[in-house]
Amino acid sequence: MVRDSRDRPFNASRGTRTVGLAKYAGGILGGRIDYQKYLLEYRHYRPLFWKLVGMARAKTGVVDGYSSPSTVPAYERFRIGGSGDDGVRGYPDQSINRATYGGRIMLISNLEVKYSFNQSVYLLAFADAGNTWTQYDQIHPSVLYKGAGLGVRAEVPMLGVLGLDWGWGFDWDKNVQSDKWQLHFQLGTSF
Repeated sequence: MVRDSRDRPFNASRGTRTVGLAKYAGGILGGRIDYQKYLLEYRHYRPLFWKLVGMARAKTGVVDGYSSPSTVPAYERFRIGGSGDDGVRGYPDQSINRATYGGRIMLISNLEVKYSFNQSVYLLAFADAGNTWTQYDQIHPSVLYKGAGLGVRAEVPMLGVLGLDWGWGFDWDKNVQSDKWQLHFQLGTSF
């Protein structure tokens, strides 16, 4: 289910976008794969002043097996970090997770302030936070991986939106092995 009131699909300056998704496999449908997955995402765009636009996003998801958590396929689990739809910039792609095969619970929040030179090119500053967990009792807002940085976006005819972000990850640990500064190339928008 999608509700979209943005003024533009790319480089939006006002409006909201809400997405709810439910996936089912196995159970009464049969088959060897057995899980259910729920995602909820909210995006808000608002003009601030001059040519600045503020953007905020919250995204959460849960995936679980009908009979046990081990029946969830690895490719349906949550792996966040880096750029893209499940991105926490400042970390390598898919590097933030609490288990080898990804998490069962996910939370991501993003804030951006962008300055548009025109409708096709803009600079942005961002702050991201997120994490994945394998058990519900592990969830705590103080255990989010945080990153911040700067980026640039350009709408290129026939290609779409191209972007480059330079992010700093604040919360490195044994689960994330890489430089604290990360350069992210992106095809499409962050959100």
